Amino acid sequence: MQLRMATRQVRVRRRQPRKQRAWAAALLAAMVSTSLPLLSASAGATDGPEPDPTFPATRESSGTRVEVVSQRTESTTTWANADGTTTVESFTGPIRVKNPDGSWTPVDTTLVADDGVVRPKAAAADITFSGGGEAEPLAEVSRGGRSLGLDWDGKLPKPELKGSTAVYRNAVEGGDLVVTALKEGFSHSVVLHERPDGPVTYRLPVTADGLTLQETPERRLRWKDGKNRTVATAPLPVMWGAGTRKASGEPEHLAAIDVAVEKDGDGQVLVLKPDPDFLADPDLKYPVTIDPTDSLFGPVTDTWVQYDDYLTSQRGSTELKAGTYNGSEKARSFLKFDVSKYAGKHIVDTDLRLYSYYSSTCSTAGSGNQVRRITSDWDPSAISWSAQPTTTTSGAVTSTAAKGYNSSCPAGHVSWDIDGIVQSWADGQPNYGVRLAAVDETDPLTWRRYYSANQTDGAHNATYEPSLTVTYNTKPDTATAVSPLSGTYTSDTTPTLSAKATDADAQQLTLTFEVWAVDGTAALQSGTSTAVSSGAVATHTAAVLNPGAYKWRARASDGTDTGAWSAWQTFTVDTTAPTTPAITSTSHPSASAWYNATTFTGTLAATDASGVTGYAVKLDQSPTTAAGTAVTQTGTSVNWAGRTDGTWWVHAAAQDKAGLWSATRHLGFNVDTTAPGAPDGLVSSTHPVATSAYANRTASFRWSAPADLSGAAGYAVTVDRTPNTLPPTTGTVQTATTLTTTVGSDGTWYLHVRAKDNAGNWSATAAHLPFKVDMTLPPSPVISSSSHPDQTSAYRSGDFAASWTAPSGASAGYSIAVDQATDTVPDASAETTGTTYTTTRAEGTWYLHVRGIDANGVGGATSHFRFTVDTTAPGAPAVSSADYPDDAWAGGAGVTGTFTVTPDGTDTKSLTYAVDGGAPQTVTTTGGPVELRVTPATEGSHQLVVTTTDRAGNVSAERRRSFHAGRAAVTSPANGEVLVGSVDLAVSGPAGLEDVTFLQRASAADAWEVIPAAQVTNPSDGTPVTWPVRLTDGKSPKLVWDTSSLSGKGDRQIGARFGGPYSPPAAEPVSVVIDRVEIIEGGLGDGTGEATPVQAYALEQATARATEHPDTFAPPYVDGTTGDLIAPVVDADALAQAAAPIQVAQAPADEGSGLPAEEPEDGTKPDAEPGGTEPSPSPPADDSAESTGEGTYDMPEETATEPAPDGPTVTEQVAPKAEVVDHSVTALESVRDEVLQLTETELPGSTTLHTAFVDAEENRVVVETPTADGALVTALGERYGTDTVAVHLTAGAGTVEPLADRYYDTSPYYGGARIYSMVTTTSAKWCTAGFPWKYNSKWYMLTAGHCTSGDGVVMNPSQTDFIGPVVRDNWNNRTGSVRLAGQSYYSGDLSLYRVESPSSASARIYKGGKRSTSSRVVHDYWRRWAHSGDKFCTGGMMTGEQCGWEVTATQATVKYDGGTTARNMVIAEKDSGACVIHGDSGGPTYTVDSSGRAYAKGIISGGGGGGSDDRGGFFDPCYLIFTDIGLANSALPGTVARG
Repeated sequence: MQLRMATRQVRVRRRQPRKQRAWAAALLAAMVSTSLPLLSASAGATDGPEPDPTFPATRESSGTRVEVVSQRTESTTTWANADGTTTVESFTGPIRVKNPDGSWTPVDTTLVADDGVVRPKAAAADITFSGGGEAEPLAEVSRGGRSLGLDWDGKLPKPELKGSTAVYRNAVEGGDLVVTALKEGFSHSVVLHERPDGPVTYRLPVTADGLTLQETPERRLRWKDGKNRTVATAPLPVMWGAGTRKASGEPEHLAAIDVAVEKDGDGQVLVLKPDPDFLADPDLKYPVTIDPTDSLFGPVTDTWVQYDDYLTSQRGSTELKAGTYNGSEKARSFLKFDVSKYAGKHIVDTDLRLYSYYSSTCSTAGSGNQVRRITSDWDPSAISWSAQPTTTTSGAVTSTAAKGYNSSCPAGHVSWDIDGIVQSWADGQPNYGVRLAAVDETDPLTWRRYYSANQTDGAHNATYEPSLTVTYNTKPDTATAVSPLSGTYTSDTTPTLSAKATDADAQQLTLTFEVWAVDGTAALQSGTSTAVSSGAVATHTAAVLNPGAYKWRARASDGTDTGAWSAWQTFTVDTTAPTTPAITSTSHPSASAWYNATTFTGTLAATDASGVTGYAVKLDQSPTTAAGTAVTQTGTSVNWAGRTDGTWWVHAAAQDKAGLWSATRHLGFNVDTTAPGAPDGLVSSTHPVATSAYANRTASFRWSAPADLSGAAGYAVTVDRTPNTLPPTTGTVQTATTLTTTVGSDGTWYLHVRAKDNAGNWSATAAHLPFKVDMTLPPSPVISSSSHPDQTSAYRSGDFAASWTAPSGASAGYSIAVDQATDTVPDASAETTGTTYTTTRAEGTWYLHVRGIDANGVGGATSHFRFTVDTTAPGAPAVSSADYPDDAWAGGAGVTGTFTVTPDGTDTKSLTYAVDGGAPQTVTTTGGPVELRVTPATEGSHQLVVTTTDRAGNVSAERRRSFHAGRAAVTSPANGEVLVGSVDLAVSGPAGLEDVTFLQRASAADAWEVIPAAQVTNPSDGTPVTWPVRLTDGKSPKLVWDTSSLSGKGDRQIGARFGGPYSPPAAEPVSVVIDRVEIIEGGLGDGTGEATPVQAYALEQATARATEHPDTFAPPYVDGTTGDLIAPVVDADALAQAAAPIQVAQAPADEGSGLPAEEPEDGTKPDAEPGGTEPSPSPPADDSAESTGEGTYDMPEETATEPAPDGPTVTEQVAPKAEVVDHSVTALESVRDEVLQLTETELPGSTTLHTAFVDAEENRVVVETPTADGALVTALGERYGTDTVAVHLTAGAGTVEPLADRYYDTSPYYGGARIYSMVTTTSAKWCTAGFPWKYNSKWYMLTAGHCTSGDGVVMNPSQTDFIGPVVRDNWNNRTGSVRLAGQSYYSGDLSLYRVESPSSASARIYKGGKRSTSSRVVHDYWRRWAHSGDKFCTGGMMTGEQCGWEVTATQATVKYDGGTTARNMVIAEKDSGACVIHGDSGGPTYTVDSSGRAYAKGIISGGGGGGSDDRGGFFDPCYLIFTDIGLANSALPGTVARG
């Protein structure tokens, strides 16, 4: 999805009307002559409000420096340099004062009359002078709750004001009283214009609240408090005449003044008694200045002493001195600066600068003046020539510069590069300041006089004052290892090392990594990461390492300094997978046996050099299931209860500390808990008819095994006279299915047979067969058959022939019957006298019944003979084998396996089998399953052919059973391998395999899919393969699979399908891990509910909490399903802090909805206040330099804005749910801020990315692009980690664009109306007005920054009215969002233009369509930031009011087509209705409450989507990018106008 600037462009090619030209001239004059505090990062810093602390501080990379306004003090200015260093300019005294509202004002001691008194415009203390008359005091200074001053007896004339000096003409006889305002106090003197007639005395009453004035032993003056602490001081009073010495520039005549402090009632009087001899000296030139004192509060820390004219401290003097002009008179100056910021820093450069206004010479040949570091403490008020602090020559710097003697060497700055001195302070030496003195104090070429911090130049140009400019760099903090941490094992021979460090200067860092042998004494290899943001994770991929133990460390560099090494971390490279685990069982010890235990108990055993950390264990009824690569247990015990009947398989693989997985071990076990039934087919060959008696006490029986899962193992047999006896299980168990027994007497007997299966289950019932014995019966014939001799067998022929022997005793004949009943008794009629019989019968079991009939017609006992006719061949037998399953590779050459052959039916007599066409072998059977032991001679696929023969000799059809000896396996990728980019595909197997096709699936529950051939190449020629690929000796050529199409994370199975004889099965699958950047298709935030006010405001506070701890906390969010506030952290130690309850106090109950109710068109415009009265503007000049509107227009001080009327509120306590996640606020925001700025070289495919934002719920960054190129997805994962980034496909969105009655608005102007923005005199844009804005009771309008230029103007749609000039613009039309001056964050895409009188505006926005005349009142603005799930409306001049938008991401970075980048943006979507289009830029986004009133939410920047018809749909939703109204309120003066 491309993002492009889509404001409507207009080229202007007509002459300006006269009115326009007049406005243009006025605007040009205004631009030249006025200034406005800048809010743009591209301009110099000016005084302004503190930056919003909720936004992270970042630095410009444009080559300019930016003031760090939050660190501004009264005497220091701090600059963030483009190269990451910091520069601090310090002064010995204040250069600015802080106002009650937090803004700063430069010191300006220019005096002004103010309500009867005189005071400086801006000073560091509250200073007032008398405005004349008898008002008291003469002069007073107050600061910190204390005040002191001097009164004047008598009436004072009205002072003459000049700069910082007030002159009271003729206040004394023959002279003037002069009072001068200093930064922190005042000085006063008497200037006598004529010689007095005699001695003079001046008495000045002292006023001091809680202070006492006294003269010190050094004749200085000091004010002390009740605890004898010095609060203010003044140097020794002196007086001097008008004449000066050429060499020194100092007074030719100078003398001390006799000073006394006298008590006067409850007060004190300062008494000045000038020496009358001095005043009467005929050589003294008048006027004479009697300078009694300076009265100072505050921290000014520069002073000087001079031998021998000024032996005590001259603190408060307007100058500093050094050197000598005559070899005897010598001066030294002492200065002290605040250097606390430099502690622990690396000092890059320094400049101690003093302004030299007088020099004794222009010659630079002298010894010069030297700056030394002071090594002992000193008091700037108490220092004297005899009591000076000690100094050191270490780091001393000398300058011979001479400035201020004459025009050949005019006054100017002199600098000393005192890097060594400042570095000493930074390294911990006490800061006692510096001393400036001549190297040779007898050298008359060293005399210099400099301005002090008290230089009296009215406005106090700070450039004349002593300053120390220090550029320093903060060493990066000690690096912190991230991965791998100590004890890590890895199979990666080129592991990626990651670490992070922070830099107090917020510079980008590179980290150097070293890898050592664990017991090594030198690095084996090292490397450096690419640059990352402070606090972000940096990575380095090591070169190939052999298996073994290593240690590594990292340290950070900001390009200037290098931090300390991180602590050592150890890791081991292990490339050998664990052994396949052995599985043993105490509950089911034999894999071939059957057990009636339903709980499996087993033990795993695997070995590995690095140690086994866990096992993947699965249980199912498939013999080939892969165990997978998810650790299910770390112990070796395996227990599964509740297994149902059948064969189960335990599948186990072992993982070692390096993450390598063994092959899967499969162990089968058999469970049979179902008892068998009673034996089948219990019959007797000697007593075949149960109802007939036989004269035979020896009976023979046979039966067949009952059907049973595990098969019959034996039988318990009992013979007795009870019909239903159940044989006991404790007796003899026989395995035969026949029995011959002899009973001891005549009667009815019963045979009972009970079955036991191979699992030990006994049948619950028995088979019972009665048989009768009667030895008294007449003899019966004994029948035999020549055609069907075996009554228990079957015969294919239906021609039956039988004969019998005559019984003892004569028989007249025989009665015969043939049927299928077992006990038919023929009648007594003799049918034949012969002893043979033949018949032909169909298939079935028949009985021949023969009864002897005597001569008397009496029948004897009946003999029965069974014969079975079977002409149907049995079905093919079933063949199975656990050792050699038909769908898997098993065993190997010479490895014997058991095959179970189960005949079709129970009358099988034998089976015949052959392997691979070899000699047939025959095995007899009683009809049940038969186990064959087969040993393959070679590896490969084999075929077992089996037939069965039944009792009748019928031969079954062949059963062909393929089996596969040996192992055909996927050898690449390895089991457990992590798939990130491309991966090798390889198999190996028996030589008989002919070809292979590679397969993939998500899990064993899914169907196999062929890996697309287009994704697999043969690296020998780079061409895609064609499936199947031929094998050579069972091995495949090297193939490379591009896995970039795989998305997300989780297990995946790789398999191989083979071709060859006997249809070889697929290889056992290997389990791999997909660890790739997730690709998201479809809309984001689907189903996200709109947060309640309590949720939203609690989230606001949780976000602020996370911002305060960005390295520990992760971005919070509201769970859309549960409504819980989730506060994630990356450190478990912070869970309690994150879960601390949040008190939501008075959250608005209704800030409106994104789905307002239908409202009628009212078509009216209410009255509005008039605009300001500033001069008429003119359009900008063609090709003028890009500006931000700042520094062009003065805006008055902001006044309070009336709050919106109170509405219903909600107060509630919310307890966040804390959880531990992987990525902190810092880590995620570092990725978000970097990813769109990367080049194709750094990140292949980066040019397709257009948006990046933090997805708090998933703890990752989402980037948006129309197509997910595989190389891009892989590169994102490799650079940031696959769980850190996701890719959202925005295909179908077309172009996302920044977008420029409603269509022809007139004054008073509304938001949502069309505007005409003149960027230059020949270029303009159509855009939409956002919200009416109020600042200092004047009207402005808010719109998008890309709609304007900083020096542009805005006109009405008909271009008949210049609405006003652009006064703020945070958008560079070549690069995008810029930071405004004094702000450390980006504020989206905003512009503010003024509404000039006579035009005006109103706190309303248009509603309805493009030509609507109806409007809504703007009741308020949203008091919290936008959150995902918020619903709202837009109002553009092209599309009108469009509602149903839903926020999907916040604090996003968006890259528009054309190269501009918008930062700190909100993204929204909707899947119905019109999308925003060209011309809608700058329009309002808002919600509507139940009364139809609007709540300002933001300003439209860009949008698009919707396909060719610009309307949203499920597959092509609309996209919107807008600036949160909170950024406008934070970054711009004033606020949304409210009605």
